[in-house]
Amino acid sequence: MAIKDIISSIVVFLFSLSAYILAADFGGGAELFPRGLAIIMMIASGLMFLRAVFWPRLVPEGESRMEMADVKRTAVCVLITIAYVALIVPLGFATASIAFIIAIAYAMGYRNHLALWLTAVLFVGTLYLMFVRVFHTPLPEDIIFGLFH
Repeated sequence: MAIKDIISSIVVFLFSLSAYILAADFGGGAELFPRGLAIIMMIASGLMFLRAVFWPRLVPEGESRMEMADVKRTAVCVLITIAYVALIVPLGFATASIAFIIAIAYAMGYRNHLALWLTAVLFVGTLYLMFVRVFHTPLPEDIIFGLFH
C-alpha cells in the first residue's frame, strides 16, 4: 500500500505544481484562490509522501478493490470533467459550470433535485460575481447571460 501512496503523492504534487504555475497567468487577483488551493494540495501530497516513505506502518492496510459500478461511475465522472473543460469556452463559464455540477451530482447518485439545482445556480452565481466584480477577471461569454442582454 505504501508504494501506491508514494506514486499518488508524486502525481498529485506534480498536478498541483502545474496548476500553481498556470494560475500565474490569471492576473488581477484571480490567481490567489487556485494558487492557494494548489499550495494546500502540494503540502498534503508532501505529507502523504513522507508518511509512506518514513512511516509505512501508518499507511492503512487492506485491499481496496472497486466494484464494477464504482469503476463505471468514476469513468463517467472523468468524462464529465473532460467535457466541462472543453465546454467552458463555447458555452461560457456559468452555463458549463451549472451543467457540470448537476451532471456530476446525478452521476454520483444525488437525487434531491431542488437542492441540487439551487446549489448549482447559487454557487456558480456567487463565483461568477466574485470573479467579475471582485477580481475584475473577464470570463468566457456565456449563453445564459447572453439571453439577458
